[in-house]
Amino acid sequence: MSRNGSAEYEGVLSKLFESPSRAKILDFFLDHKEFDYPASEIAEKAGLSFRHVLRELPKLEKMGLIIRSRKVGKASMFRVDTNLAAITLLEKMCMELARMPSFNNLNYKVEVQIPLDEVENEHGENKLNVSELVSD
Repeated sequence: MSRNGSAEYEGVLSKLFESPSRAKILDFFLDHKEFDYPASEIAEKAGLSFRHVLRELPKLEKMGLIIRSRKVGKASMFRVDTNLAAITLLEKMCMELARMPSFNNLNYKVEVQIPLDEVENEHGENKLNVSELVSD
């Protein structure tokens, strides 16, 4: 419920991309759709914690976007369901968005940590040229 007491609108995309982890897993699978992977490798390659992957895989499986393809030892292997028209359309949407300059030029906050000895010389003077750090 929203603040005014009405039900919140929840569309297909908001359900699909409900969590950043789910989006990263989908990104991974769209880039690696030829093979199946265990949760540990998905976590490593997608840059996520194993716990986040274990939380999201059943949800994506329930949505029908990924399938449990086989077991290797104790590990379940997962892959994207390439027979699903929605996956093909999602892949096309991602490719189109990636081609859009306005999408690729979104401004993200970037945090850079530079050791103090690289910023100041021995006399305490600033020796950092910020224009060297910023690229277009």
